[in-house]
Amino acid sequence: MNPRFGSNDWAVSAFLRWLSMGNVVLLLTLSALPAWTQSTSTGTVSGQVMDRQSALIPGAEVVLTDTSTNSAQTTQTNDAGRFIFLNVAPGTYNLSVSKIGFTQA
Repeated sequence: MNPRFGSNDWAVSAFLRWLSMGNVVLLLTLSALPAWTQSTSTGTVSGQVMDRQSALIPGAEVVLTDTSTNSAQTTQTNDAGRFIFLNVAPGTYNLSVSKIGFTQA
């Protein structure tokens, strides 16, 4: 036996390891709680509008209509033909795009 350590030192060492491991588990469990509370009930709808030749269509009107409530959100495409709708509730939607000079196929 090593003269520097008493006979109960192994028990103290084991207890300290157990206590440290318990603290790590507690820390990991508590840090996961904020992630559970961040779940959301909305989503995002985004896309890019192009013609049949794959040319981008800036300034097109994009309408997202909820089929259950018939409520609509409207936006316009940017210079790259992109659009985005934020905070969209789950459901079934119709998406329509229009611009003067273009027809839908």
